[in-house]
Amino acid sequence: METELRPEVAAHLADEAASPEELHELRATAALLGALPQVAPRRTFILTPELIAAAGGPRARQRRLGWVWPTRWATAIAAVCFAATIGLGQGGAASPTAVVPSSTAPVATAATTPTTEPDIRTPLVGVFGLTPSYILPTATAVPVPLPPTPPAAPVVRTDWRPAQIALGALTGIGVFFGFLLPPFLRRRGMATA
Repeated sequence: METELRPEVAAHLADEAASPEELHELRATAALLGALPQVAPRRTFILTPELIAAAGGPRARQRRLGWVWPTRWATAIAAVCFAATIGLGQGGAASPTAVVPSSTAPVATAATTPTTEPDIRTPLVGVFGLTPSYILPTATAVPVPLPPTPPAAPVVRTDWRPAQIALGALTGIGVFFGFLLPPFLRRRGMATA
């Protein structure tokens, strides 16, 4: 293909009146580019501390992360305590309720006295088929009021919100310093395991 293009290139150079010096420079540039070594590029272009040290550059001092595991354990304990305070705040103490006597509770009744008058309603109803238009007194039970019950002692409820806020904040800080920051520092080459 290169041999096919040579006459066209030669005709173009003759038409454009290009100087032979320019042609010589282009050939020299092509020869220099062809002489360069072919290096396969790396997969990543991030400079690691090892590559910098191999190139003779300054090596960053790496820190040892000895505080990671204690921070993780403290975070786990704070999270458990936080969950426990959430449970205590939901249903810890019973709410005070008013004491209402049930309908089956015994009610004191007054003594009744039997009536001595004969009941005359039965013969009138039976003989004439009439219903009486009068009501005779009957023995009824009169409820006696119960003595008032003393008021219930006030129920003291503990407010767990300050503890929940503090433990939630500790858990969040612990998650950051124990779980998120160490992998970031290791990836940047600023710390070792």
